[in-house]
Amino acid sequence: MKIDLIKSLIAIVISTLLAYACYCICKSDSVQWVITVGAGLTIAIPMMLAIGVSAKAERTAVMLHVLSWVVVLIEVLVNGIFLCFNFCTPTYIIVNGLILTLFVLIYISIYRKQM
Repeated sequence: MKIDLIKSLIAIVISTLLAYACYCICKSDSVQWVITVGAGLTIAIPMMLAIGVSAKAERTAVMLHVLSWVVVLIEVLVNGIFLCFNFCTPTYIIVNGLILTLFVLIYISIYRKQM
């Protein structure tokens, strides 16, 4: 696995801009920072792995990139849904935490299987 620093920084900037968009869109002051930080982290991690990391084996790299982009899209949709409705903080953390944990589990499994 090889990490490209410039591409990783670009992924962080994109996820930060998406988190700022969530901050601006959120109507509720009580959960504004929760959704900003949550969106930033849950979008940044898979996006960094999608853009900034490459694997040696071509098939493995394709599977890992597709998985990462699917999770980025899922996280953007989930955060968009949470922006539209009032929610409690534990529900938001649990949903996004489960998605992110399952992503990391599947990512590591694919990476180790193809080594």
